Amino acid sequence: MGEVFRLEAPRLEHMTLRGIDIDNILPIIDFNLSDLATLHITWTYGLLEENVLERLERFGPSLRTLTLHTLGVDPAIFDVMHVTSLERLCQACTQLQFFGYQIKGDDLAPSNWTGRGNEFLARLDPLKHLKDLRILHFRFPKLIEPPAYGDATNNGPNDITWEVQRFANAVFRYMDKHDMCPRLKGMIFGTHWNAQPGMDGEWCYPRHCFVKGHQTDALNRTMVVAVLVPPYMIRQLEPDCDLLDFDPESEWATE
Repeated sequence: MGEVFRLEAPRLEHMTLRGIDIDNILPIIDFNLSDLATLHITWTYGLLEENVLERLERFGPSLRTLTLHTLGVDPAIFDVMHVTSLERLCQACTQLQFFGYQIKGDDLAPSNWTGRGNEFLARLDPLKHLKDLRILHFRFPKLIEPPAYGDATNNGPNDITWEVQRFANAVFRYMDKHDMCPRLKGMIFGTHWNAQPGMDGEWCYPRHCFVKGHQTDALNRTMVVAVLVPPYMIRQLEPDCDLLDFDPESEWATE
């Protein structure tokens, strides 16, 4: 397939790739894709490696949508890419409007983004290069069991939503404080996936959608807040956004 593409030099604008190993997709992207606007990449395991990153840097300037996701049940300690790779990617893809990538399962732990423990928020800094970013999708790996941190001791729907809401508020406020992504309108967290009967040992954060809002208190102090909304409002805000249509953990391509 790679040889055919090189010979015919197609003018592709949208592409979705899925492979067991990320190296399996290299022949597909090992050619000039100067017109590529949308790229979704899903692989089973491993980090985003140098050889793939170099190719993404090559046609990054034309990209408007990019998603990176790994499948399988992964330990909470793994990222889909190092922060240095995210920095290079954001520097190369400065025209991105819609960006989805997988973060560690334990990044939602308050100790990583509250008080002095702001490791995760500091890792958001590469996004400062994405001046035109409209929608950001944080994806999570499947976990063996629900997390046991924070106040979500029962891990019920309301408990999880409360934890995700706090996380979304922290992300919006960090970006606002550091003048990052001035055109950002919304964020998506988690994935549209539900364990089927008999699928023990797999758990995933349910999807939550937020839009950026502002709240003023009795002292007339205004702060940025994340407002929980149904998915259709993301579509209304940005009709060209297909982050909700491409959900690799879902049993259906779209909903």
